[in-house]
Parts: sequence; C-alpha cells; structure tokens
Amino acid sequence: MSQIQTCPLCGTNLRGSVLDGVFLWYSCWSTTCAFQCNFEDLPRIAAAMELAKATAVYAANIPPMGYSSNREFDIMQDAEDRVIEVFNG
Repeated sequence: MSQIQTCPLCGTNLRGSVLDGVFLWYSCWSTTCAFQCNFEDLPRIAAAMELAKATAVYAANIPPMGYSSNREFDIMQDAEDRVIEVFNG
C-alpha cells in the first residue's frame, strides 16, 4: 500500500488518529462518505473493495458470448491475489 492511505470507498486521503503515540485508526469524513476502520483492518478492507470493483467492471464488460478482454481479467486476478495475500498473511 502507498504511504498516503486513501479511502477504499471514495478515494480521498484518510486521516490517521494517534493517541499517546499509538496509531489507532483511519477515518474519512468527506462529503460523499463516512468511513472509519482500525489500523490493521485497512489492508483487508481495501483489498476486498479492489476485488469488488474489479469484479463489477469485469462482469459489466462481458459480451453476450461470454468473453472479456485479457486486461480486465488480469485486473480481476490481481485483485483476487491481493485479497488472498492480506487475509492469509
């Protein structure tokens, strides 16, 4: 993940909350969403959102014959791999 964490829902920069030098959680309170999660949960949530978005794009672009572009399939596969990585590891 990048140094600047972005909201998995709306994409704006997240704010980190620190108490007594301990990083506790991320939050986003933009005009379009209200998101908050614990520090250790963000990679899992972000990976799951990436997979959901990639799957939606892939499903929306499957022509009637059941084929889609390799690029969209590769994006979805990368998102699946990331979900497996963060949940297993």
